[in-house]
Amino acid sequence: MLTGIQAARELRFDDVLYIDYRNHVVTYHLISGELISTPTLRIGFTEYLEKNHGEGGFVRCHESIAVNIGAIDKLTKQEISLRGGEIIPVSKSRYTEVANQYMDYRF
Repeated sequence: MLTGIQAARELRFDDVLYIDYRNHVVTYHLISGELISTPTLRIGFTEYLEKNHGEGGFVRCHESIAVNIGAIDKLTKQEISLRGGEIIPVSKSRYTEVANQYMDYRF
């Protein structure tokens, strides 16, 4: 369960496709198409991920995007295809980390 979002609303980890960070707000993109955003944060994305998702499950594929490793259907050097068909970019500097975590998860 994920907590601390919109008045402590609980989300099932499996319902989250990815998380993005823009203008100090974290938005959870759910499999249902719903978007759930945090209030404006006073911390950066890295610190937010460590505090709220330090146990793993999400891998950072871009400066401002972390994907649910279990939601990945296909991984290439340029992009990730998620369940439901959404395409997320993978930065060159993060590809190796994403690929390693994905392989650890799959095998």
